[in-house]
Amino acid sequence: MRSKTPAGGAGAILRAQQSDSGLEIRVNPSFVGQVSTEFAFYLYLAGQRIAARWYSGESCVTFSEASAPGRYTVTAFARSADGSQPAKRIGSVEFVTGGGATKVAAAEPRQVRSAPVPPPAYPMPRARPVDGVAELEAAVEPHAEQRLDVKVGAFVYPLLKQPAKGDSIFVVLGGAVPDRATIELPRFNRFSWRDDFPGTLVCAADPTLTLDPALRLGWYVGKSDDDVITGFARIIERLAQLLGVSLDKVYTYGSSGGGFAALQLAARLGRGVTAIAINAQTQVLDYSVKRSVDRFLSASLGGMPSDQARERFSTRLSAMAAWQQPQAAQARCLLVQNLDDPHHHERHFKPFCRLFDIAPDSVSDDGRMGSLLYHHDNGHGAEPRPMLGAILERAMRLKWPGDALTDSDESVGQAAQGRPDANAGAPVFVHIGLPKTGTTYLQRTFHEALGKPDQGPLQYPDVGFYNHQIAMYQPLGRFLPWKARETTSEASQRLRRALNRSDPRPMLLSAEALSALNAEGVHEFRTLLGGRRVERIIVTARPLATLLPSHWQQNMKQGGRGSLEAYARRILGAIDARESPAQMFCVLEAVRLWRAEFPDVSASVLVMDGGHTQNLLAFARMCGVGDDLRDHLLASVPLAAEQNLSFSVDECHRLLDINERIARGLLPLTARSEAMNNFFANRESGVSYAKPELPPELRAKAQRIDDQAFAELAGLPRLEVLRGSDQPIASS
Repeated sequence: MRSKTPAGGAGAILRAQQSDSGLEIRVNPSFVGQVSTEFAFYLYLAGQRIAARWYSGESCVTFSEASAPGRYTVTAFARSADGSQPAKRIGSVEFVTGGGATKVAAAEPRQVRSAPVPPPAYPMPRARPVDGVAELEAAVEPHAEQRLDVKVGAFVYPLLKQPAKGDSIFVVLGGAVPDRATIELPRFNRFSWRDDFPGTLVCAADPTLTLDPALRLGWYVGKSDDDVITGFARIIERLAQLLGVSLDKVYTYGSSGGGFAALQLAARLGRGVTAIAINAQTQVLDYSVKRSVDRFLSASLGGMPSDQARERFSTRLSAMAAWQQPQAAQARCLLVQNLDDPHHHERHFKPFCRLFDIAPDSVSDDGRMGSLLYHHDNGHGAEPRPMLGAILERAMRLKWPGDALTDSDESVGQAAQGRPDANAGAPVFVHIGLPKTGTTYLQRTFHEALGKPDQGPLQYPDVGFYNHQIAMYQPLGRFLPWKARETTSEASQRLRRALNRSDPRPMLLSAEALSALNAEGVHEFRTLLGGRRVERIIVTARPLATLLPSHWQQNMKQGGRGSLEAYARRILGAIDARESPAQMFCVLEAVRLWRAEFPDVSASVLVMDGGHTQNLLAFARMCGVGDDLRDHLLASVPLAAEQNLSFSVDECHRLLDINERIARGLLPLTARSEAMNNFFANRESGVSYAKPELPPELRAKAQRIDDQAFAELAGLPRLEVLRGSDQPIASS
């Protein structure tokens, strides 16, 4: 392909030409010296963004993606490397390709004049990076004004905190940025009002806006796989602990899109948190400015159609859906609405109030949800500052539903989870069973010994199954990497009743599914516990070299078709990269994930390398079981324990072939179970069969990962490692 003459005159900001590599875009060298040393470029086809080159010092980029005939547009953005100038759009140019030629649709790229960046309204302290929620304790200085950039998942969460005052925290969330070309991120709303709030003001900027240099409103949604509201919930909960503020003294505050985020954050936190939402959207996709919704869908959810987004992310895109979730029953909210803002009054305020039976300028029957109406000629503009006192006074009068509850009322009991003293003396032992580590045996034994109410000094809730996993599918299923097919509301209700029951005895919860949760799911599990205190996290583990072949066979029983080598390489690669599903297989990653949510909780790791009885006794010790209950457990060991038999090498090859033929429609689905039954029925008694093993290279890699994991575990505080093989069987 012959290189074309660059388009654009000597004074143009953008110059373009076609080369053998694709469409080449170059920023005028004179502009580089004038404005910035970092540039970003977007490539659009027929109005849809198809490629991007993120900020770097390169002022020339090539788009090989512009290969098909069509009308393309490239838009360029610039910012200073030292942060003194914010990101701004500097120009765009249009191309039409086809028939082997490329034409610039306009003689000159469209020039965009940028307004000067206004100075901040208050001096900004230097930002302090914080690597995760667990590091907040070392970073937070209660009596100092601070800028904190907290890294959680893929996002950095910017906070601006004033020196602590009073016994309350007010978390202010921002709405739309008026002009991304002239306003630098992060933007902190209402911090200039800090002296008007009767508590510590914490302004939280929306990291969603960093996904697109032109995105003005992100509603604190984040990305499809990274929920910003969950990240802020973890941060604010930990910050409240460090400042000595109970959650029923935390208020989330915002207007417009910030009001939506305030509703979402309070609903997620529950436990007495109060949302103050002013002229708020209550349904993101019903916002009147369609171009803002479309840009948000493109940047945040990969261009997902709105009807699909509404169905898939209902609780994240609708405050009405979020406030129907169980944890929101523990929260409070005040909706403040300007009657001279007709769109938000009719399309957002009224539907929310109708759904929750909130009368105008009144409160709901339970006193926890209220509304406040006013008139002002600024329409959808900010609430008048003189109103702040009246708004806060009305919000502080809302009732917390836990105050007048009785244990006999189940719905009441759910709300009681938020009280700081509710079940405070009833700790929970959380068992995270990594797959294929004998979890079923432990669960069956504890269910048999302790599954009845008031049976023994330790509670093991009876949810209708010996495995608590089934009961967790309803509240936690959306955070699992597989579809929770066995969801049963009855099991979930039984678990909630057990958690809400006033019973001072410790409780054990056990599920393999807990090992598969991501950080958001672990936080949701904490919400499920309500006021219960986690006493200890127990992780049962097994050497990777034996765990992976066993789990691979489990996959084959469910239709898996890949080889053991390919499967093991994928899992070991994920562990090396610290990516999901590493936490399911590597004990160190599981401990890291749960410690991030429960940083002050003791943890135990049990290597299940002993006999059944040895492993059981070691596990019982970790749960605080004494000798009296230990003997009772031994007497309750199931006489007919489930056998999870392994396949031979030959049987594995045959099953892989059967799965492949089922997938191609050559065999019925029943062929797999019939084959497995025949495998075991036709085995000769006393004959030893070769079992599948990892290739030597992967076996060595698995051993290296295990060695490194246990070496790091040995250096962690408040953590013990036990081996089942070290436990004596006889009673002491």
